[in-house]
Amino acid sequence: MSKEVWIELNGEKVKIPEKITVKDALEMHGYRISRYPETFMRITAIQDRALAEKCLKTAWDAAKYLIERYKDRVFIGIGIPYNERLISLQEIALIGEKLYEIDPEIQVCVLDYRPEFKRLDLIRPTYDEMLRVHKILREKGLKTVICQTERGHIGPEIPDHRPSGA
Repeated sequence: MSKEVWIELNGEKVKIPEKITVKDALEMHGYRISRYPETFMRITAIQDRALAEKCLKTAWDAAKYLIERYKDRVFIGIGIPYNERLISLQEIALIGEKLYEIDPEIQVCVLDYRPEFKRLDLIRPTYDEMLRVHKILREKGLKTVICQTERGHIGPEIPDHRPSGA
């Protein structure tokens, strides 16, 4: 038995159709869930929104082009910087979904974006944060995910350290 889901948008109640995500329903009503341009601007320090959007689109287009045309000829890996002050876990999930749509087997390396150079205000992500990021991307269907951490890297597979028979 399915349950009806309603959300309120600008004072108006909207029923979410069955078998559709809330994100998709919001986007159907003109809402953009991703904060990619703002996040891209924070990470790159580009202050011009139009330029940031153009650079972001170009980066996605270039990645898709390379993957679709050259993945069997050259190594291609996608790097994603992660620090909770720069990008949310929801955005990591959206990036994972988009990469999955392009190619679930592309190698993804998440960089633990830490206080270096001009970003001394950042705190290095913990091992547990990076483990969550790894899990999110794997749950999106990506096959090869590696996350850099203070203890080395996580992935592409997380070893099972349980005793045999457990």
